[in-house]
Amino acid sequence: MTSRLSFLLLVGSIFVIISCGDEPLVYTNDVFLHEFPEVADAIVERDSDALLRFSNHKESEVRSLSWRALAKSEVENPDSLIDTIIRRNEHATWLAISNHTLSEDGLQRVREIFSEKPTDFQYACEVFKRQGAEAELDLILSLLPELQGNYLCSAAAGRILTREEYPDNMINQVITAAFDAEQSIVRRNLLYGFYRNPLNRPAQGDDLWKKLRGNWLTLGLGTEPATDQYMIGILGTEGADLFLNEMLTLKSIRDQQLIIEFIRAMDMTAIESEPYQAVISDLLSHYNPTVVTEMLERLKTKEPLSDPLLEYIYSHHVQRTRNPVIFVTAAELVLANGKDINPIHRKLAFIEDQNPYLTNRILGIYRQTDSEEAFLTRFEDYLEEGGIRGLLAVQALTTYWIELEDESQTGQVRLMVQEAAEAGNRSVVSGLATLLTDEALVRDDDFDWLLTRYEESVTADNRVNIIAFGEALETRFPDRFEEFKEPADPAFRMPDWSRLHAMGTRPYWHLQTEKGEIVIRLDPLSAPFTVSSVDSLTRAGDYDNVAFHRVVHNFVIQGGDVGRGDGFGGPGYRIPTEPSLKSFERGAVGIASSGMDTEGSQYFVMHQWAPHLDANYTLFGEVVRGMDVVDRIQVGDLVTNASIIIN
Repeated sequence: MTSRLSFLLLVGSIFVIISCGDEPLVYTNDVFLHEFPEVADAIVERDSDALLRFSNHKESEVRSLSWRALAKSEVENPDSLIDTIIRRNEHATWLAISNHTLSEDGLQRVREIFSEKPTDFQYACEVFKRQGAEAELDLILSLLPELQGNYLCSAAAGRILTREEYPDNMINQVITAAFDAEQSIVRRNLLYGFYRNPLNRPAQGDDLWKKLRGNWLTLGLGTEPATDQYMIGILGTEGADLFLNEMLTLKSIRDQQLIIEFIRAMDMTAIESEPYQAVISDLLSHYNPTVVTEMLERLKTKEPLSDPLLEYIYSHHVQRTRNPVIFVTAAELVLANGKDINPIHRKLAFIEDQNPYLTNRILGIYRQTDSEEAFLTRFEDYLEEGGIRGLLAVQALTTYWIELEDESQTGQVRLMVQEAAEAGNRSVVSGLATLLTDEALVRDDDFDWLLTRYEESVTADNRVNIIAFGEALETRFPDRFEEFKEPADPAFRMPDWSRLHAMGTRPYWHLQTEKGEIVIRLDPLSAPFTVSSVDSLTRAGDYDNVAFHRVVHNFVIQGGDVGRGDGFGGPGYRIPTEPSLKSFERGAVGIASSGMDTEGSQYFVMHQWAPHLDANYTLFGEVVRGMDVVDRIQVGDLVTNASIIIN
């Protein structure tokens, strides 16, 4: 490149390629400066008429943004858009209409156009993915060969299977189509329906079950990890036994999702047998702490454990481990099997201090080893501390209260609830909901006390506490408290368009964690509100030293609560939901939400495919390096540093 600035015309949009010396190229798009700001106003207003005007824009990026925004905006008569959708026939147009309920006539029109030209109108499968039933499933299956598999249409068939029970002849068709498919991803998409919906799984031993099992064996176990995982999930214990017999060892398997599926399907009545003893030993010494934790959790369902196995777990995973999640899980397991854990109380206290995200589980251990007085004192200390430890403590206190049989403790619990409410810590108060509506803890003469808490929250403009105390008053004293009006939602944050333009179309988000680095390629053209927010919070250092507060094995890791750290906080503003044309595959990065247009700072990374999230959550990036780190992340692990790299 001979000049520092050159221009490239691509598909009607102006991309600027900037190069400074030996630095990598930055591809920018002028729609960030000129067109997107106007569309953004229509998005936050959810103005369907304005969005429809933008949907005819000459720039493809503007059309896509407006159509995807229409997916989450009110449309008075969705059927009236079908002719336009068919004429435009772009992916975003079909995504938009798929999120609005069509009449039976409208669906029939879509079925007809798809059946006439399935290859040309493959994006119609977006509609079938969300609204399809038996007729749409039958149509897709009949046309899959002509579509040469097709990712979207096979995914739609799999999703249709998750919604209701279908007759054997259709199940037979799906099995045939799945194992006739040349592409492994199409097979996975079709098997997903059986994996997620037990109602459509063949009964063990019947002809369809034998066909499913036989096709798996013919394909070859160990050939496709996703197929193996789904088949183990579908066949259950039989699938795990078959997989173990064929593979003999799990040491060579690197796919975490497959291993966890195997663990969950293991026959726990056979763990004393030689093959299972060997595999349990392998899994308990696995390099990945998530796998070890999952195996320990599974062993909790088998009591009592043999003495040798119990001693091994106590020695390696209670006494020696430095991993807090493995330690707590193993301690719970050995305690349930009658093992004295008093010798490791010092270590328990250390773990308790180091990882507040394990507070509720550690309290469960103390409940079995402490005196009642000492145990309740721990509650008081945690509630006073507040934050994530306080929230988990109040959740544990709620469970303790529900299970409490000794009414002599009522007075102390009541006092703890009052003191916690008066302290006003947002995390603690947000967890008090059940306790604040209990008549034994908030008595009839406590109206003024509770009203004072509410008024204090209003004065302080503490939205979390206003909601908690307001709802408690409305529930407990409906005749004395006026109808509760929830405070207005936080304002939307508008993107910094100049900064987005400077960032280009492919910036990278680097998350340095305690387990290693995760690198995420961001997609500002698809999610400008979200990427701009993430960039701003990152450059401000708000994501630094913030923990992954939620980890669900074989689903997601979730972090980014920059406001509270307990999973219920955020940045103090909101950003709109931005549907993507992409699916939530493994490594996809989404923004957490409690409903449409409530997104803030919290993000999640997918362990595996979850198509039920598609278009319901904002997908704003994908992991390009560090999925092995994602697999090792456990609750409480920190992002020590976050940065945006432009290249």
